[in-house]
Amino acid sequence: MLLSGIRLGYTEFYVFTDDHRMTCSVLDFDTILLDMDGTLLDLYFDDQFWNKRVPDAVARQRDMTIDEARNLVFSALESAQGTLLWYDFEHWSEQFNLNLDALQRTQSKLIRPRVGTENFLKWLCKQDKQVILATNAHPKVLTFKLSVIEQQLPAFEHYFSKIVSSSDLGHPKEAADFWHALCHQLQIGPQRAILVDDNPHVLAAARRYGIGGQIAINQPNSHLAPQIVPNFDNVCFLDELITESIHDH
Repeated sequence: MLLSGIRLGYTEFYVFTDDHRMTCSVLDFDTILLDMDGTLLDLYFDDQFWNKRVPDAVARQRDMTIDEARNLVFSALESAQGTLLWYDFEHWSEQFNLNLDALQRTQSKLIRPRVGTENFLKWLCKQDKQVILATNAHPKVLTFKLSVIEQQLPAFEHYFSKIVSSSDLGHPKEAADFWHALCHQLQIGPQRAILVDDNPHVLAAARRYGIGGQIAINQPNSHLAPQIVPNFDNVCFLDELITESIHDH
């Protein structure tokens, strides 16, 4: 489904239970890597944009039924899944012959931080950690979303040591080359870093590369029920990760 969060081809669903126990704490690591869409921000915007607004616009433009337009859009996106092209906003603007930048601005009211994001970031900034926003969002999408979020959380960008788009590194977060480039450029010790993300493929890639910890967000879209992400620690909201430390006294 999405260029920065939707999951095409995902057919497995998991029941959320209270039996899932955390095995690590963000305080155990020096570098905290945070995804944007579905982790810091509500994925509802992205789901609506790529599942509804884009197919609707394609249907109007090409005089198609909405089902035909959805099939066209989803098939095109699915063919690029897991690659950097999947997240290339300009490529899809050309592919669908749409002004996606203008289209996303009509939906800006749907862009908002997830519950618990602000409290978590405020707490994290007191913990003497390197905090990095690492996203697959295209730079145009990233810039737009940051401008919208700044109106709601003026300090948002200041919580991060660095904000990185995978487009800048030439590889998607699903690829080992992304993690190699990120760790090399920012001098991150992989084993001393933890990733919080909603995409299981990204979490798995980070684990394979050697990123020391991974935590999955199991309700990236606030309008959908939580779904456990197997094989990883799970939280619903970021503020569940807040724990007491010596810096809190």
